[in-house]
Amino acid sequence: MAGIDQAYGPLPPEGGRVGFIGVAAEGRKGSRGNTGNYIHGYAARHVVGEHVNIGARVLTDAMVEEYRARLTHLAFVTATTLAVDNSPSEGHEAHAERIKRLGLPVVVFGLGSRAPLGQSLADAAVHPSTQRLLHVIADHTSTIAVRGAFTADLCRKLGIHNVEVIGCQSCYMSGRSDFRAPRPVAAFDLSRSIVNFTRQARESALFKAAMTARATMIGQTSYFEEALCRLPPVTQLEDIPDDIGSLIDPSLLRIITAQGIALADYQNWMRDRFRQFYNVPEWFAFLRQGFNFCIGTRFHGNMASFQAGIATMWVVHDMRTQEFCDLLGLPHLSLKALQSERPLRHLVERHFDTSEFDRRYPENFARFQAYLNKHGLPHRLTSVQPKAADDPAAIGQP
Repeated sequence: MAGIDQAYGPLPPEGGRVGFIGVAAEGRKGSRGNTGNYIHGYAARHVVGEHVNIGARVLTDAMVEEYRARLTHLAFVTATTLAVDNSPSEGHEAHAERIKRLGLPVVVFGLGSRAPLGQSLADAAVHPSTQRLLHVIADHTSTIAVRGAFTADLCRKLGIHNVEVIGCQSCYMSGRSDFRAPRPVAAFDLSRSIVNFTRQARESALFKAAMTARATMIGQTSYFEEALCRLPPVTQLEDIPDDIGSLIDPSLLRIITAQGIALADYQNWMRDRFRQFYNVPEWFAFLRQGFNFCIGTRFHGNMASFQAGIATMWVVHDMRTQEFCDLLGLPHLSLKALQSERPLRHLVERHFDTSEFDRRYPENFARFQAYLNKHGLPHRLTSVQPKAADDPAAIGQP
């Protein structure tokens, strides 16, 4: 079977009869957006193999005719599409129009909700443009793959009943039915670990411990940190040019101004240990350096490490991470536990458990494979016999 270098190498050249819209597989360095979504977008294309990217926001009649003659399926890679605060989302109207004009069978990857922990369905309000997109998708597919139970229930509330709980295709990037959760290869050592953050002020216990230990931070929306690494040494916020200062996350600003984090120390840490990737093979190449753990609130950042064979723990902080961890059985702890100020080593030792993931994975993998087969979508998933549990090659390897 393919090793990690082959499994996560460049995507096949464009071709085939599946057209992709939605979340991209890579981006231009420095472009704005959540770079963790590239894991999500890359995974779908990696699983399918040969494909065509439909990049044009507006399709001409000639383009529609050409795509309809060439393609058999339209693959739509979504993300946290269903915001529950009635906020409009850029691109939803355009996606709905493209789907309608192309008129091809749609295969959905990773439809999810953006909601805080404890969100009730009764109080969830989804913007009309998003509801219209959801109904257009439902009209062009037999079933919609959603990330978890909360998203499925929200879809049903909106009158969409042809949904199926699948999780996220990034969990199946190895393409193997015998994938097993990576175990720690050494005693927990934050200095040899990867961390990621969504809101540093909420996650300050992990943030401070990681900074002290000089853990490696992989950003996903950390455009201030990218720019900070390029600046000459700074000691005060006033030293930072306005165009760069405008990029600072309010949560990070609170830590610097209210919790005594020295800006110069933060800059030195970022220069030494910060990375942000716009290309998935480069991301995986970096992960092969011998890290022994990964922890944080970023779902796809954690999944990258997990798929690369690094023991990983998710910090559950919203309904998105909650429904993922519930469905997939991923090792996790709650944000509340992280905020308890107990020693991080103690929390990891208490909560890190891979048994539930390993128990559920074969069934989850089979469900995802059946979803693709039902839609007639070509894919590169394999069904192989599990290796012996004590075979190190079976742990965390594609």
